[in-house]
Amino acid sequence: MILSPLLLSVALSLAPEADTGVLASLWWGSDAEPATEKEAAPKDPLNAPAKTEAADTPSPGSENPDPTSEAEVKPVSDQDAELGKRKRKFRLLKEREQQQGPNVSLAISGVHGALHKNIELYLSPLPTTRAERNAFTFTLQERVEEALSALGYYNSGIEIDVDRRDDLWPIRIAVKAGEPVTYRHVMIWLEGDASGDPIMNQLVNNATVKPGQVLHHGRYQSLKNSLLSEGLIRGYFDAKFAVAKLEVDRDTNLADLLLVYDSGTRYQLGEVSFSEFDLEPQLLDAMVPFEAGDPYSSAAIARLNSNLLSAGYFRDVRVLPQTDQSQDYRVPVDIQLTPASRHTVDLGVGYTTDTGPRATTTWRTPKINRAGHSQELSVELSKNPQMNFNYRIPLGHPMDDQLIVSALIERDRFGNLESDQYGMRVARQTRMDDGWLRNYYLRGLQEQWEFDGDNLESELLLPGISWSKTKRWGSPLDPRRGFRQIYTVEHANTSLGSDVQLTQVKGQFKWVDSPWEQHRFVLRFDGGLTKVDNDDLELVPPSMRFFAGGDTSIRGFSYQSQGPTKTIIDANGTPQQVVVGGRYLLVGSLEYQYYVNDSWRLATFVDGGNAFNTNDFEAVYSVGVGLHWISPVGPIKADFGYGISEDKPPFRLHLTIGADL
Repeated sequence: MILSPLLLSVALSLAPEADTGVLASLWWGSDAEPATEKEAAPKDPLNAPAKTEAADTPSPGSENPDPTSEAEVKPVSDQDAELGKRKRKFRLLKEREQQQGPNVSLAISGVHGALHKNIELYLSPLPTTRAERNAFTFTLQERVEEALSALGYYNSGIEIDVDRRDDLWPIRIAVKAGEPVTYRHVMIWLEGDASGDPIMNQLVNNATVKPGQVLHHGRYQSLKNSLLSEGLIRGYFDAKFAVAKLEVDRDTNLADLLLVYDSGTRYQLGEVSFSEFDLEPQLLDAMVPFEAGDPYSSAAIARLNSNLLSAGYFRDVRVLPQTDQSQDYRVPVDIQLTPASRHTVDLGVGYTTDTGPRATTTWRTPKINRAGHSQELSVELSKNPQMNFNYRIPLGHPMDDQLIVSALIERDRFGNLESDQYGMRVARQTRMDDGWLRNYYLRGLQEQWEFDGDNLESELLLPGISWSKTKRWGSPLDPRRGFRQIYTVEHANTSLGSDVQLTQVKGQFKWVDSPWEQHRFVLRFDGGLTKVDNDDLELVPPSMRFFAGGDTSIRGFSYQSQGPTKTIIDANGTPQQVVVGGRYLLVGSLEYQYYVNDSWRLATFVDGGNAFNTNDFEAVYSVGVGLHWISPVGPIKADFGYGISEDKPPFRLHLTIGADL
C-alpha cells in the first residue's frame, strides 16, 4: 500500500520520451507475481496507441521546411523501432510460455469415476500462460460446482488449495459430493400429430429420465435433442418445446421435470420430379418407394436414393426434399440425376489357393436403351477359365423384377475329371417383400469330359427355381452379425430332350454372430442330393456331381479333391483311385474369430463332411488356425488347415479375399 503513491509520483515525473520499461519494472515490483498481459495493458507498450506528431504550422512568410528533413522524422522512427522491438519480445515470451505446456498441476480427491472425470473435463484445457493461469484460478470454484451439478450433485463441499510459490502451481481440490438430486416428478407430453406417432411415443417411453433416477443434465439434454432430431426425421418441421421446465430443490435434493413437445402437423411427401433423363418414366417411378401423400420420412428419402444408385443407370443421384416450397404440409421432392458412363471396362487380378492366380476383364453397358436394358460380359483367365454374359431387361421394376438372359463357357476341374461346359439360361428374377430373391429359370447345359480314356458328353434341359436371402448388420465388408441362405431345385427329364433324368436339390446356409465384443463365430453348412437311377449316374455331368475340399469347403484338402472314387488302370497298367464325385453332399464348419484390433483378427476352425453315394458316407475332418487382415477391400484371410482324419494328414494354406457374407 505504501508503494502505490510512490509509484504514482514516479510515473508523473517521467518525461513522455522516458523509457517505459522502467515504469513497467516498478509496477511489477508491487506484486507477488509478475503481472499478466491483461493487467499490464494500461502501461504495456504493446497496447499503446501509435504516437503521431504533427509538423509545426509555418508562420506566414516563413520558408516551408523540407518534408524529408531528418530532424522531423527521426523521433517518430526511433519510437516505432522501439515499439516493434518490445512487441517481438512480448510475443516471444508468450510463445515460450505456451511451448512449456501447462503451468499448473491438478490433484482431485474425494470423488472417483464419472464425477472425477467430469471435473477434469470441466477444467480442461489447463492453462499455459500466466494470464490464462490467473483466469483459471479465478473461475476454479465455479467450474467444479458446474461439473458436479451437471451430474446431479448440488450440495457438494469443495476445498481448493493453490500453492503459488513455484513456477508450476500445484492445485489440490478436495470434494465431498454429498447426496445427489433425484427426480420426484417427471412429466413428458407429446402434443400435435406426434401424440399418435408410435415411434415418437416409443422414444418417450424408453427415455432414461424417470422418477427416482439421479438428475443427469446430459441425459436430460439428450432426451430433448432426440425428440427434436427424430421429429425432423419424421417430418415434424414446426416442432418446438412448448414447456421445458426443470426445477431443483436443493434443500430436499429433489427435482421436478415438465417437458411438453409440440410437434404441430406432420408434413407429407409430395410429388417427385426428375431431371431430364433418357429413360422410360415408368421405370423411374417404379423406384420411388412411396406415394404422394404418405407421411414424411427421411428413411423413405434414403430408400429412394439407394434404389436409384443400385439401378446402375446413374453415376450420381441427389434427392432434394424442397421443404421451403411446401404447400398444405406437402414437401415436393426434386431429384437430380447424372448418367453413368455409357460403357465401363474393369480389370482385376486375384489369387486363391483353389484356382491359383486369375485375371478378369469385365465390360458393362449400364443402359442400352430407354427401356433400361443392360449387359455385362466377363472373361476370366485362370486355371479354370470362363466367360459369362448377362443381358438384363427390367420388367415391373429395374432391380426387383428382371428378365435375365445368360450364357456361360467354362473349363473346370472336378476331382480328377476335367470338363468343358457350355450353358444358356433364361430367368425371371423377382425380389419379394420379405427380402427373398426368387429365380424361375430354364437352362440348357452341354458338358464334355474325359474318363478312363473315354470322351463323354451330356446334354440337359433343366427347369429350376432358386431362393436366396442375405441379411447383415454392421459393415458390408465385415459384418458383425447376419446370415445367407441359398436353396435350389432343378429337374431334367428325358422326355424334354435331356440325356439323363434327374432331380437335384442344393442348400447353403451361413451364419455370423458376435455375442461379445472382439469375439465372432461363423457357422457354415452345405448340403445336396441328386435323385438319379444308378444306371444313369455316370451320365450325370461333373458340374452336377458333388465334391468336397477347398477354401470354402473343407480346409486342409485341395479343391474338390474329396468324394466317391473309382479305380482305373493308367497307361503303365497301375490301378489308381480317382475322385469322380457323388450324388450327395454334407459339409459343415464352425469357426471362432478373435479381433486383436480393428484391422486384425485370429481364427481357429474345424471343418468336416464329404460328398458320397448311397450308404458309403465317410467323413473327413480338418482343424486349423488363421490370420485375417480387414483391408479396405474386405478381409484377406490366410487359413492353415490340417486334415486330421487321414493316415498321412495333409497340411494346406488357404488364401481367400472377401467378406464372410
